[in-house]
Amino acid sequence: MNAAAIRQITDAQDKQTATPPPKSKRKAKKKTAAKSTPRDKPPAKRKAKAKPKTKAKMGRPRIQFDLAVVEGYGSINCTYEEMAALFGTNDKTIADRMQNDPDFSGAYKTGLGKRRAGLRRRQTVVAMGDPARNIAPNPAMLIWLGKQELGQTEKVESVGADAGEDLAAVWAVIKGWKTKFHNGSSKRQASRSTAG
Repeated sequence: MNAAAIRQITDAQDKQTATPPPKSKRKAKKKTAAKSTPRDKPPAKRKAKAKPKTKAKMGRPRIQFDLAVVEGYGSINCTYEEMAALFGTNDKTIADRMQNDPDFSGAYKTGLGKRRAGLRRRQTVVAMGDPARNIAPNPAMLIWLGKQELGQTEKVESVGADAGEDLAAVWAVIKGWKTKFHNGSSKRQASRSTAG
């Protein structure tokens, strides 16, 4: 065999055992092949610039509450926990809406306002009476409303030397009740201990 034949055999063996080029080089070759396309093809249509994508919000979708229902719950003075149970959500959701959603909190406050106005109206009717409905005036309600709304109080004032005598008489009555109560309770305890 001559030297040329040996070279051909060794070159053939080298090609069979040679490792393929790294992937990055392969891709580079493909890219260059793709760039070398014939110019007879019509140019590609230009795409309109796409609007930048906004990130999608994660988590559950926001719960929609019917504001008329929220107002109704406010008119019966529901707590956040009760409203959450009725809406089928968490009380933290209700508290968050009260703080961050003016429409939600406004509807609830409107309901509370209607409740308070109706309550005052009825209290006034009960206190003053209504002959058309055959409702007699209620003095206890008048006194209570006077204390609440007008700042009226029940002050017992005694003037002069009689004040000390009145206080001494009251104190004597209280002492009499104490001795009567303690004597009676000790007799009961003694009878229970002998019976047991």
